[in-house]
Amino acid sequence: YCNLTPLSYVEDRIRRRIMLACCIPKGNIETSVKVDNTRLGTGETIRIFVELANNSSVEIKWISCQLLEQIDWHSCEHYTSDTKIVASQKISDLAGIKCNTTMKQAKVNAIRPSSSDCKSTNSINFEALLRVPDYTLHTSTGVNYEIKHNLSIVAQTKCGLTNASIRVPVQIASPQRQNLIRRQQGVEV
Repeated sequence: YCNLTPLSYVEDRIRRRIMLACCIPKGNIETSVKVDNTRLGTGETIRIFVELANNSSVEIKWISCQLLEQIDWHSCEHYTSDTKIVASQKISDLAGIKCNTTMKQAKVNAIRPSSSDCKSTNSINFEALLRVPDYTLHTSTGVNYEIKHNLSIVAQTKCGLTNASIRVPVQIASPQRQNLIRRQQGVEV
């Protein structure tokens, strides 16, 4: 029996150090992430709220939100892992969010800027919506396999620099099963 009531996820002010060639510090990028529900069925939509503050001396080229599906197979001494992107949205009209520069407002159809204003010239707030495709496998574990899902949020910098990223574990199950459990808990579907 799997409890699939909605489960939100919040990461507040996570600092990622940005390095050039893995050894020269260039400052940090702070990211706050809120996900409305990390337990979803196929066909449902996950809502992601991201606040990003660039406190480094490097430009951010783009920001992406991706739903990843990882399948691990193991048998005796053999192990294989395969990861694929099942849903993705990208904000690329940033014109380089950089410390001490004027923030360019991102306007992309797939990702809508949130109604709240940016707190400083080096930050951006946005909301992303990702739909879980019908062909997505359910999160599960068997004798010789494990299927895992993660939400990946990445702030891409220039080549040679580290990127700021956060991974959020997500559980995918059948919507019919979720609806049954919600009805048993007295939640209207």
